[in-house]
Amino acid sequence: MGGMDMGSPPAISCSVDATRSKSAIRLRGRIVSPVPAFGKYRFEVLKEGRSGNSNVTQSGSFSIPTSDPVFVGESKLDYARGTRVRVQLSGDALGAEFECVFDEVSNGK
Repeated sequence: MGGMDMGSPPAISCSVDATRSKSAIRLRGRIVSPVPAFGKYRFEVLKEGRSGNSNVTQSGSFSIPTSDPVFVGESKLDYARGTRVRVQLSGDALGAEFECVFDEVSNGK
């Protein structure tokens, strides 16, 4: 009776930053927290295209000392027309899990 409600832990958010060039794409995982945090992540990249298929997985720990984003995992791939790239960034921090997905097919611009 009369206990304090501590509420939910602050939300960790994530995204996948994609930088495209003529025939390549650079992918990086981005994690943001409103408070200092540390945790673990998994960055999975699947590429399917005419030049072949590849599957890359990177994982590790991260630390966010301020509210600035932290970048985890990185991959640069051939991104010719018709190539499909799917990235899943997932992990846990502050007692909660997070996940974001990037899925795109190159239109060969």
